[in-house]
Order: sequence, then C-alpha cells, then structure tokens
Amino acid sequence: MPRPLRCDSPLRVLNIGQKGHNGQVIFYYDEDREYYLECLQNACKKFGVVLLGYVLMSNHIHALFYGDIEKCASVFQSIGSTYVRWFNRKYGRTGTLWNSRFYSKPVQDEQQFLQTAAYIFNNPVKAGIVKRAENYRWSSFRDMDTKKFDEKAREILDSTLSIAYLKQYTHEAAEVTLDSDVQKQCEVIPNTTPSDLEVIDAVKRLVKSKNLGKIPMLSRSFLRKLVKELLKFGSNISQISRITTLTRHQVSVLAT
Repeated sequence: MPRPLRCDSPLRVLNIGQKGHNGQVIFYYDEDREYYLECLQNACKKFGVVLLGYVLMSNHIHALFYGDIEKCASVFQSIGSTYVRWFNRKYGRTGTLWNSRFYSKPVQDEQQFLQTAAYIFNNPVKAGIVKRAENYRWSSFRDMDTKKFDEKAREILDSTLSIAYLKQYTHEAAEVTLDSDVQKQCEVIPNTTPSDLEVIDAVKRLVKSKNLGKIPMLSRSFLRKLVKELLKFGSNISQISRITTLTRHQVSVLAT
C-alpha cells in the first residue's frame, strides 16, 4: 500500500530533505552537484514547483519549495529516476541511492519560514565547512537576490520575508545556538546517527590498532576511504571529527 502524501502548508511552502541511503555520500564531485541541480531545476519547471532555497551537502539535500505536495512528490520521483540512474552509471553501482523517498514538513507561518531558511543556509556554517553562508558554493544563499536566481522565487521570498532581512537573520542565527524547539521545527530528516561507541568500533575495524592514535597522519587516500565508510555507516562530519581528531574542515574535504 503506497504511503499517503504529506499535508500541505497554509503558505504553500514545504520544508523538504533527502538523505543518502545509510548516510552514504550522494555527491562526490562538483560535476555531481551540478547535474543534480540541473535535474532538480528541470523537474521544478516541469511540474510547476518553485524552488525557494536549497543547500547540497555531501550526503543529503535540504530545500524549501513553493507548491503543492503532490507536485513536489513528482519532482523527487523524477530526480529519483534521472539523477540516480546517472549516478549509478557513473560510479558503476546499482540499487537505491536514497534513504527514503523524501521527508517533508509544512511551513506554518512566516516565522517558521524565516527560521527554516536560515537553518538550511547555515548548514555548511554549522558543519565548519565555511565561516559565512555566502561562502558556500552549493547553496542558493548568495544568488537569491540576483538575476541568477529564479524570478518567481525572488518575488515570493522578498514579499514574504524580505531577502535583505533573511540574509541579515541568517548571519545572526549562525552566531547563536538554536533553541531545541526551533531546531526540531527546522529539521526534516530524522536523526539516525549511530552512537560514538558504535562509530569507535567501526573505526577499530577499519584502522590498524597501531595507527589508532595517529589517524590524522595517515595517507590522504586512506583517510578519504575512512571518512566515506563512516558516512555510509551513518555518522556525520562533527562526529567523525570528534572521534578521529581530524578537523571538521578536513573531514568535509575528504568527504567530497
């Protein structure tokens, strides 16, 4: 029996995310991100959905859409056939790429809209990849008030939130710890991160015992393999950094 579609938002704004199967990397190179964005933008045009904002991380995507939930479902179904087929052919793999069809939440009001947009744009900031949202290439943050960005999306963002204020709020939000209720409201992908003990056991299986105390000094090729295996296991950048003593920036680079 097919799963029921998620409910719509009174603003017609939907908070949607999708994660790699078992946390695996879904973008290895810039070419992968470029093709995913091409698939996403083409599907949005085809099904009449407006992409309001997005961020592409190594193992998941998080975005805001304006439109009906049924049309958003069609967008992700289209990406599921185009991008996944292309990705599997490129990397010589088969089977599913995603952990789920997609996860979604309706955005109920302007405040939730603002907080969720800032949360999405600050994802690479909180992960330690960049210092400011506009420094991350694979996000719509720096282009949303330019002609590079979809005109309809600019109109919706500016009339509902004010793009200038959204940018200011995003920078302010990056400097503070989110209230737990706000974070829960903004998050859309369930947290299935394994415990530190489980990840430590995984590291012990992958790294020789004599090298456990000097992981950052191991070869770059080995570290890249280690990071990608731990991401597949379901760990995240912060947890891998904490356990291996690699910096979060190093982990982020090795994951790409």
